Amino acid sequence: MKNSIDERFQYHPDPKEVLSNASFSRSLRRVDLRKAAIMESVELRGKSLLDLGCSGGYFGFSLAGTIKLYHGVDGDNELIARNIEVSQSKGLNHLSFEHSRITPDFIRQLPSFDVVFFLSVFHHILAVSKAYDWNEESVWEPEEILRALAEKAEVLVFETGYPSEGHEWCENLPPMLPTPDAWIVELLRGAGFYQVEIIPSPVHSGILGRVRASLGDRFNVQKQNPTVLARLIARAFHLDPRDRRDIFIAHKRRDA
Repeated sequence: MKNSIDERFQYHPDPKEVLSNASFSRSLRRVDLRKAAIMESVELRGKSLLDLGCSGGYFGFSLAGTIKLYHGVDGDNELIARNIEVSQSKGLNHLSFEHSRITPDFIRQLPSFDVVFFLSVFHHILAVSKAYDWNEESVWEPEEILRALAEKAEVLVFETGYPSEGHEWCENLPPMLPTPDAWIVELLRGAGFYQVEIIPSPVHSGILGRVRASLGDRFNVQKQNPTVLARLIARAFHLDPRDRRDIFIAHKRRDA
């Protein structure tokens, strides 16, 4: 990867910060608010959790006292090695991590899990994004990943990027009509998840959320060559345009 490991922790907090309940985090994303919103809709206590695109392992480390079993997968070998080092040093034997590309064949050789998190990864695969070294054009249809997940879990927690976000990969996404949320719901239903709940962005709801969104537009560090001031403000207030994405809770059973 081109970025240093410290720069990559701008996406997920350093696991040592998570385990120490540090009040300050280098992460730009409000992963704490996203986790809280998910936990209001999904029962995680005593469950097994597969986290695809786990990055710094935030969900595994922060839920270590709640879940029965956790397996995090990511294409970033350095972050996975760091996660393994921290989990072993803290005696968190029910947390495991694996370096791998996320493909339908890979998913199908995994055991079944109660819940799967598949957050902020699918759009990179769908658009063949150049944002990560592990991503490359595949011979299989990206939607096949979702069908494979329907074979492995009753509940899928899903999030993906939108065509309007302004990144290089957005041009390669389908138009997602009539709206991105409606398009995603049909995508998940077509993969075998019959009941889909939409959680509006927990970071940008209400008046404070709109203020945060406005600041995020002005001090967007995802743009090319952001200023030092933009970086400082974005870090201080945890401003990340990716937090505008809604979260989808998809169930295989119609009576979920």
